[in-house]
Amino acid sequence: MKKTLLIAVGVLSSVMGFAQYMPDSTVQICAYWNKGEKMSYECSRKQIRKTKTGGELTVSSSKETMVIDVLDATEKSYVIQLGYKDILDLNAEVNVSNVLINKLSENLKIRVKTNELGTLEEILDMDNTISQLKQQTITLIDDMYSKSEEVQKAMTREQVMAMIENFCTKELLVGACLDDISPLVMYHGGKYEIGEEYAVDVNYNVANVPLQGKMTFWVDPEESDSTFAVIRSYTLIDGEDVLNVSKNLMLTSIQSIKPDADVQEVEKMIDAAIKEYNMTDRFEQYTTSIVHVDSGWTTNWYFDRIVTINEGDGETQIIDKRTIEMLELE
Repeated sequence: MKKTLLIAVGVLSSVMGFAQYMPDSTVQICAYWNKGEKMSYECSRKQIRKTKTGGELTVSSSKETMVIDVLDATEKSYVIQLGYKDILDLNAEVNVSNVLINKLSENLKIRVKTNELGTLEEILDMDNTISQLKQQTITLIDDMYSKSEEVQKAMTREQVMAMIENFCTKELLVGACLDDISPLVMYHGGKYEIGEEYAVDVNYNVANVPLQGKMTFWVDPEESDSTFAVIRSYTLIDGEDVLNVSKNLMLTSIQSIKPDADVQEVEKMIDAAIKEYNMTDRFEQYTTSIVHVDSGWTTNWYFDRIVTINEGDGETQIIDKRTIEMLELE
């Protein structure tokens, strides 16, 4: 199976331009992986802020390699290990929390159990994993602050410890695993009709605000063929919940500039601005997944999440972009 996938990925660009499904065809994605399979992906993230005056600012940018090992596979479940390496923080300014989290992630191995469709069921040995993270955090912080004056100037040791304490929680660990696994297993084992549009209820957590909506997805008949299924999705959410996302994003932005700002005063200022400018918001999300039909592995995934803030006299957009691209078979 791995040899077949390797050949398929190698000719992906040429295959996508020729053979295509007929409109009444059915796509059946393979519903199993084999024990011992190992895949590497290059993952990139970027956040961009577009202002109503036409300006554009890259808020953050990073890149890493994610390695997925199938440790066990049965008819009803998988045990998968997630690992990370070659982590690059591409931001122009030093961000102490990012530096620390990246260093922690370099040493992190997380084992998870999923069902036969790849849906996360549990993180194995979670308590021990969190305990190790906390111990490594203290060691890394001590090392960073003893060697770098730049780090000392950017943030106090106490501020970093309080922030990283929030990072080492079960909720955040589960969220991080879902964030990395979900794009690769969304369509695992599925059977889809070309020309049909499907809808599923979705739940997101954006800027610590829960959002509920409906995602529609479909197989692209122009780009799919008997080797690869190209599946696209779109989600639109608007209303009060999305406005709360913007409020939290603005609060975080202000706190990054003024860490000692009074939170309640900042929130009052944001609420006043929302009322004065009659702000309305919408949340849109676009994804494209390229899935190797016979193996069930996603080879490429592209993601754009756009939060648009309408301020009456123009729009500001906060755009999160992610890519996951298969590197090699090991």
